[in-house]
Order: sequence, then C-alpha cells, then structure tokens
Amino acid sequence: MNGSHVEKLEDLVGQLRGVLRELSDDDSFSDFLTIIHRPGWTTIAEWTLVEGGLQSMIGLATAVGELKRSVFAGARVVGGEEAAA
Repeated sequence: MNGSHVEKLEDLVGQLRGVLRELSDDDSFSDFLTIIHRPGWTTIAEWTLVEGGLQSMIGLATAVGELKRSVFAGARVVGGEEAAA
C-alpha cells in the first residue's frame, strides 16, 4: 500500500482518538450533573427531551464502540494476525 494511504489512515485514527477523548471529557459531565441538580431546573417536557438525548447518546456511543472493535478486528484478520471468527 502506498505510504500516503497509510498516512491518511494514521491521520484518521488520530482524529477518531481526539473526538473520543473530547466526548469522554469528565468536566462536561460534571458540569451537566451540577446543572440538573439546581432547584426548578426543568419541566417534565424538557426533562423528557434531555432523557431522550442521553439515551440516544448512549446508543450511539455503544454503536461506535462496536464498530471500532469490528474495524480493528477486521484489520487484524486482513493483516494475517488471526483467523476470522
């Protein structure tokens, strides 16, 4: 494979790492938890929207984790490191 193709994949892995690191930033979670504990923070309707958003984020994050495992496992198989399951 051409070196520039490998460099492109390395760049994409770096981008993915950065996005995942940003998503797991603990400060934003701590800030969110502080906000929702304030008296009168929200109505039932707003709570429902926020809950739905959080449920969706959990589903998407789970899907990204599964896709990451699959892509990396496939790369190992293509690279001859292990047999396909």
